[in-house]
Amino acid sequence: MVIKNKNLAFFVDILLVIAGGFLLALGFNLFLFPSEILPSGFSGISTIISVLFQRYLNVNVSMAVVYIILNIILYICALKFMGKRFAVLSLIGVITYTLFVQFVKFDIGMAIDPLLFAFYGGLLSGVGTGIMIRGRGSTGGSELLACIINKKAPTISVGTVLICINAVVILASVLVYGISSALYSLISIYLTGKVADIVVAGVQSVRAYYIISSKNEEIAKRIIGEVARGVTGINVSGMYTKVSQTMLLVLVNRAQVPHLKYIVADVDNGAFMFSSPVSEAMGKGFIPLKKGRASLFKPKHVRKRYDMFKATERKVFKKK
Repeated sequence: MVIKNKNLAFFVDILLVIAGGFLLALGFNLFLFPSEILPSGFSGISTIISVLFQRYLNVNVSMAVVYIILNIILYICALKFMGKRFAVLSLIGVITYTLFVQFVKFDIGMAIDPLLFAFYGGLLSGVGTGIMIRGRGSTGGSELLACIINKKAPTISVGTVLICINAVVILASVLVYGISSALYSLISIYLTGKVADIVVAGVQSVRAYYIISSKNEEIAKRIIGEVARGVTGINVSGMYTKVSQTMLLVLVNRAQVPHLKYIVADVDNGAFMFSSPVSEAMGKGFIPLKKGRASLFKPKHVRKRYDMFKATERKVFKKK
């Protein structure tokens, strides 16, 4: 359902961000923290810092306090990279998640089973993350840091930064809680990512969207400017109407799907749009395209034909 009133749509986004923050806090307080399982990203890093302060300095600093301090510093650094809407929603996400973690406590009254707690903690965290992304917000933290690094160094993808941050969390979990806790944390972090993917955009993390609209120029400009994705125009013709027009093609990842739909509906709610799953996307903004050593493994007859082609090409250029 598309909400045409912008103020109402923004209010719904705020509700989604708050609901996502609540579920994230629920997963942390109910399952992850009691069983000494670390969540992903800055939540995990904040938990580690809190434990180290208590263990070695005998200073009781809650995870929520550490989390909000780290995010405030990061938020100030990232203000110039963020749009106003995303900045407001992310700030709401950080504050609500922190408050829920600090003040909403639960006790399910059962013996701790690390495997079950890792599973359900990851499940709740994934649903919370997915709902928050659908509301076009975030809890800041690792995602925000990854976006900043990607802006400053485009060759380093957001996914690469997130993997590095979570690798640090897993390694720290070994040092703080032991190898068993680290393995359970790995299960939880993996589930969080997978469930978030499903909540936002189904099982495929990259999708191709085809858009036909009389306002394709405006839609393309907004996609390029707001979603930061390239748009390809394809000349098509309606067999019934006999009208020729340009169809837009854009590839987006899971986090960008809600924003893309919002742009199309906002510019032209009479547009025609369909999508298809992409099994693999390579190139700028997706998996880096590398030549590698593939040419060394070509069959002999292919290599021979390729060498003949290059020799012919050189002769042609010499004649010119």
